[in-house]
Amino acid sequence: ADRFSDAKIVSGTIENISRGGCLCVMELLSTDQEAGLLENTVAFKCRFPGTDGQVSFLGEIKNSKKQAEQIAVGIKFTDDNDGQFQNVITSYIELIENVSENV
Repeated sequence: ADRFSDAKIVSGTIENISRGGCLCVMELLSTDQEAGLLENTVAFKCRFPGTDGQVSFLGEIKNSKKQAEQIAVGIKFTDDNDGQFQNVITSYIELIENVSENV
């Protein structure tokens, strides 16, 4: 069974990312959606440049801040899908660090 089958689908943008967590900004469509986002654990499916397909993982919401029609959510990564996510995120961060060093 897909561990994400019961998860609500919400579109957003990861604005800041580290090996341990991220800041994700999402548009709010309703008050019910905002309440659903503030549950303790959230499921993610996302793509990273240079990777094939989507990576899925779980995160724990640590804080949130509503901004007009958006909500910024601080998330701590809690499940890395058998190491797959941690490998992808580490490679992505190293790529960004190497590119910024060479600029």
